[in-house]
Amino acid sequence: MNAIGCEYSAVRRNNHYNVLLTQHMANIRIENVVILTMARGDTPNIIEDGAILIDDNQIVAVGKDEKISSDADNIIDGDGQLALPGLCNAHNHFEQSFMKAIVRVFEGTTSEWIQQFKIPLTDAMNREDYYLSSMLTCIDLLKSGVTCSVNHICQQDPEKLRDFGVAESMRAIEESGVRSVVPVGLAGKNEPAHYIVDADEYKSFLKDTMDRWHKGAGGRIRVWPGPTGFYSSTGPMWDVATTVAEEQDVGIHTHFATFAEGDVERAKDHGVLGPRFVGAHCVWLSESDVEDLASYDAKIAHNPTYKLGYSVDSEVEKFGDGISPVADMADHGCTVGLGQDGCMGDTQDLFKEMRMLAFTQQYRYRDKGLFPPSKLLEMATIDCAKTMRWEDEIGSIEPGKKADIALLDLSESKFTPLQNIPANVVYQASPENVTTVLVDGEVVMKDRTLNTVDEDMILEQAQKAATDLFDRADLGNLSNKGTDPWVSSHTF
Repeated sequence: MNAIGCEYSAVRRNNHYNVLLTQHMANIRIENVVILTMARGDTPNIIEDGAILIDDNQIVAVGKDEKISSDADNIIDGDGQLALPGLCNAHNHFEQSFMKAIVRVFEGTTSEWIQQFKIPLTDAMNREDYYLSSMLTCIDLLKSGVTCSVNHICQQDPEKLRDFGVAESMRAIEESGVRSVVPVGLAGKNEPAHYIVDADEYKSFLKDTMDRWHKGAGGRIRVWPGPTGFYSSTGPMWDVATTVAEEQDVGIHTHFATFAEGDVERAKDHGVLGPRFVGAHCVWLSESDVEDLASYDAKIAHNPTYKLGYSVDSEVEKFGDGISPVADMADHGCTVGLGQDGCMGDTQDLFKEMRMLAFTQQYRYRDKGLFPPSKLLEMATIDCAKTMRWEDEIGSIEPGKKADIALLDLSESKFTPLQNIPANVVYQASPENVTTVLVDGEVVMKDRTLNTVDEDMILEQAQKAATDLFDRADLGNLSNKGTDPWVSSHTF
């Protein structure tokens, strides 16, 4: 590791930040810490014996501890720890936490899972279920060092969403302290009859949601159009999404190229492909599709664990088929962020997703040199922030950005020897190593204790509510499926 002994601080001048040496007043000083900034330009990427100064919700200085002087209200001793930007989850569904323990014992395809598991269970959810399941996700995010996550609300009963579903999800975001992009979508075709609405109703629903919550929670919430996908969204719905996105200067988030090729042409035909467009998954792409995504500057939110586990949903004919051509997209200049897709990713662990991305891409392309640790960390931080159109404020530790920061305890034996910090983080770290998390300048977790919610109470309530929900949805039998040992390798 290179020791770099400069101080970098922010002073606003005509909406630009200039590097100055100065003394600061600050709310929080994180000191005696190794810093992995993920910054480009003037701020070095690795700083030993570093310090970070935070004033209000903003980083005002980053550099060598001895070079930064300040009077701070709150001192956080980072001895033996690494500060890195809060991780970002590019695709997620907060209401699915109640489903995570059972999803792997359901043997069907994704389509069968949606029809026989997800829809019946979601239809049975009440107000308390929406809140507690969403809050569980928020807790898991923060305790995993994830400070910002997409929460794609779609493929659900519109009446229930209007009455309480969206509100309870937003309540969990506000109370927990996490940051979130919330794309919302309704169905216009090919879904249960009680899900179907026309484009005018979708427009009303979307605008009402944006009026109530966009830029809410002190700016931590951003609402986007989020049609489920081309399978269930009509042309007029895509027109609504495009118009609203342009009017509000936000993005459009959707499931894309998930089961078959053809979505790129559909996106072009509907006039939706462009810099605002974010496609989740992006697996079944031709060479020309990849070229189009790059030329249109579309963004990708890939979810390695889910798409590997369900790669056989589509016809697999050759080696590596069913694994997204992420290396091709990256080589063409596409921005690819990492997500984990709600219960389909099992946990909110972005360290796992970084590793899974590397393994699957190296497997598909037979090239172990693909996706070095520094790039994987980019994909879980600054590249994710780009997919959220938030890179000007989050995704790296540098002056002028929001103070979204996670501290990792490096004192455990698995981090010894500490020889290559990006590699140590990607290949040895897990959520349990995250000790402290700041979001928007607030210490939301200290020494693995959340300061924003009563975690023990939430867990107790969630356990009971989830059990009751599965019984109401007549899916309680899945709770005991596969629990007996010595079964065959093929069936439960």
